Amino acid sequence: MLRGILGVIAGLVAGALATGGGEGLGHFLYPLPAGVDVYDPKVQTTLMNIVPMEAKLAVVLAWAFGVFVGCIVAIFVAQRQSWPAWVVAVLLFVFALWTMTIIPHPDWMLWAATAGTLVSAVAAAYIFARR
Repeated sequence: MLRGILGVIAGLVAGALATGGGEGLGHFLYPLPAGVDVYDPKVQTTLMNIVPMEAKLAVVLAWAFGVFVGCIVAIFVAQRQSWPAWVVAVLLFVFALWTMTIIPHPDWMLWAATAGTLVSAVAAAYIFARR
């Protein structure tokens, strides 16, 4: 049980770092226009109209990548048990939902985040967990 809890913690850290790295890469490749204040609530409501589609796709891919990495780390720390990976997947998905409530995102990003989380978690569990 302790290995499972440690797996969840390690998976969350690894998943958050992977997601942040992926999002950072996306922001580097597709930067916002100069002078955009992302902390201004008025700008946040129109922000998704400013950024290109490629930047939105990069964010969704970063979320899926973060879940995949987090699940793999959780599985290995928990000695190839799969339940910690599912906890990590759910928690990282909740963080993505929280992000979508702070900055309004298009509906398709919600559906893509849901599908990406599910596919990433299933793939990690299928490939790396003990059967």
